[in-house]
Amino acid sequence: MRTFPGTASEYIQLAERAVDRFSLSQNIDDLFTAILVTAHSFDFFHRENKGRPAEEADKQAFGIENPDWKIIRQLCNGGTRARLTAVGDPNLCPSAERAIPDRTV
Repeated sequence: MRTFPGTASEYIQLAERAVDRFSLSQNIDDLFTAILVTAHSFDFFHRENKGRPAEEADKQAFGIENPDWKIIRQLCNGGTRARLTAVGDPNLCPSAERAIPDRTV
């Protein structure tokens, strides 16, 4: 893919390729990419089908109906926190610090 996905279908295809790549490589970087892209597929799908960005309430409701996605989202948020800490600067991205509350995932 040479351009960023423009539709939910293209983004979901990107997520599927990321999962396939991890399945073959078993590389932690590929796992992180697969989790990140899969977790954000909902945002693209929601925006395309509802005509507005997903709000936290939308994500909570979707997570209740789809517990596997909820776990992936928790891994995504926890993985982002772990990567910020791993580079040695938890204040590397202040907006991410505010978006990711301190909690065990």
